[in-house]
Amino acid sequence: MREVSPPSYQQIRIPSAFLIELTETLALLTEAGLETSEALELSAEIFADHRRGDLVNKLRSAVTGGEPLSQVLSSAGVPGIYSSLVSIGEGLGGLSTVLPALWDYLKTRKMIGEKLISALIYPLFILTVLISGAVLILTLIAPRLIAALESLSTGNAGVDATVARMELAVGGLGILTIMILGLPLFGTLAYRLVPHFQFTADRILLLLPGLGSFLLAGEMMNLCFALEALTQGGVLLEQAVKEASSVLSNSALRRDVESAGGMLLFGASPPAAFAAGGRIPRRFIRWLAIGERTGSPAEVFAGLKHYYRHEYEKRLKRITGLIEPVLILITGGILFAAVLIFVLPLFRWYGELL
Repeated sequence: MREVSPPSYQQIRIPSAFLIELTETLALLTEAGLETSEALELSAEIFADHRRGDLVNKLRSAVTGGEPLSQVLSSAGVPGIYSSLVSIGEGLGGLSTVLPALWDYLKTRKMIGEKLISALIYPLFILTVLISGAVLILTLIAPRLIAALESLSTGNAGVDATVARMELAVGGLGILTIMILGLPLFGTLAYRLVPHFQFTADRILLLLPGLGSFLLAGEMMNLCFALEALTQGGVLLEQAVKEASSVLSNSALRRDVESAGGMLLFGASPPAAFAAGGRIPRRFIRWLAIGERTGSPAEVFAGLKHYYRHEYEKRLKRITGLIEPVLILITGGILFAAVLIFVLPLFRWYGELL
């Protein structure tokens, strides 16, 4: 019996950078009045010479063949909220209502991600230099220096004691370097492979001074965007909460939002449902109560989205402003330790020889 191959669209994988370009193009075309199939047809021509042009052709072929665009995109590995909003647009009779919001969302996320990467380049460079220096000291400088002192000690008790202290200090530096290199690797593997560890780590991250509020602001910005787009598209709040939880990367916060969605299905009020977990900010809960009374939750979520975006960018600047002095202190501490471990003992040994 011949094995049936999966549809070609199930083999599509759309990179995030190209997804922004494609969303912008489709948004402009659908806002101009084109149907989804027509917009994809024209997009295939626009991206004909693009290295990702074959992806657009596969999308066009799948939609022309009768597959819903939302299903094709879901199989292509796009974020869940993206395919959900496209599905809502299809239900409303067109994508012109959702694609501009998705383009703005993707563009904002890319811009914020670039800011974060730019802010981390300098600290990562300094840390790389520090770690490389520590490895150089451990593997080249320290062994040769200790060997030279041992060959010249000639039974001098003071020099022997100096060598012993150096060896002890070098051993401690080696252990510290291994911990600095190994702990992040071990933590990353445990975070990805052990769900309980991931939940515990995410919960602790939200409690850290400074960093926790920064992470929370970014997560709330994403959540508010998703809730705004979904409720604006006519989705009921309880269903919107269930769909929007997929945009959260922090598992502890995501569990609270999923729990709130379940409570809403059983008739709980939105403020009470979101307050139950204890991690959702009070501002969000207060404004959610206002949206419930006024009957305009989409407008409330839009205002909260802009607020948390501003908070996220403000806290990002604050954190990056603190990184430089911290790195200066760490560098100074390492240099001071190197002087204590290597330079002062050499002067002491030289004084004993005289």
